[in-house]
Amino acid sequence: MRSGRLTVWWRRFVVLVGLCAGLAISSNLRADVEIITSDGRVLTGEVDSRTTADTLWIRQESDNIILATPVNWAAISSVTVEGQPMDVAQLSASSEQLVSEARFGFLAEYEPKLSIRKVEEQLVPIGRVTNIEMEAVLVNLDRDVEPDGYEVAIAVVDEYGHDVPVKGSLYVRLEGERNVHHTGRIRFEVFETWTQPVAPHDFVDGVAMYVLPFRAFAPEFDDELRPAAQLNVRLGVFGQGNYASTVPVPLWYYSEFRDRMQMFAGSRFFRDELTSRVRHYKNNQPGIYRRPWSW
Repeated sequence: MRSGRLTVWWRRFVVLVGLCAGLAISSNLRADVEIITSDGRVLTGEVDSRTTADTLWIRQESDNIILATPVNWAAISSVTVEGQPMDVAQLSASSEQLVSEARFGFLAEYEPKLSIRKVEEQLVPIGRVTNIEMEAVLVNLDRDVEPDGYEVAIAVVDEYGHDVPVKGSLYVRLEGERNVHHTGRIRFEVFETWTQPVAPHDFVDGVAMYVLPFRAFAPEFDDELRPAAQLNVRLGVFGQGNYASTVPVPLWYYSEFRDRMQMFAGSRFFRDELTSRVRHYKNNQPGIYRRPWSW
């Protein structure tokens, strides 16, 4: 009876020793690994069980918090295991023997999108908008020969001098001068107005481009107009306020030849030129003056 109890006790002792040995072996597999990536990051910890042929997972454990970080094998420049340098290929080949499971704790996965150096380069301060800059040119938008509107380029500048994309609304006004026939009066008018929503994705390399077509306005067929005008722009930036800019613009392309045609023939275009409106000509030639019959 006594020998039977000793046999049971001995069996329990052997099982306990086996468990302790197993724990000791598993604890030996928790090797400290330090890697340095090609972008200069240094990661220290243990090889996690999620490591694959493409990705090495480094796990750090502290105060019931577990942080796991994936690193592509191709992005590793040097490896140290238990203080001894090791080749990256050798670590990859022996990773199955070094992997270990995480202990119980709060798990957080960290996956870096950019290196610290790249993040610092992209942290450009964005300040409050101070002013807008604008340029405008005449453009031809259809099959005829005369210009049909303006293309404007808008840049929004902040207090640091950077071009910044904004969201808002653009109001544009074309102003010019008219000589009223047979009266001697000069009149200043607003010829056209446009409104245009402005979105951040409109800005490419800091500049947003918008086309403003003429609607009922045809400057090359109105001989009362002076050729010089101006575009006034007001940009309402959401959450910041209104900003304005004014630039001089021509109502048509300068051409001394077409100016003289309009003065003496009544039209800026030849009869066979393709235009959007009917042209009216007058029978007059430079240098020829007709006297009344009574002279």
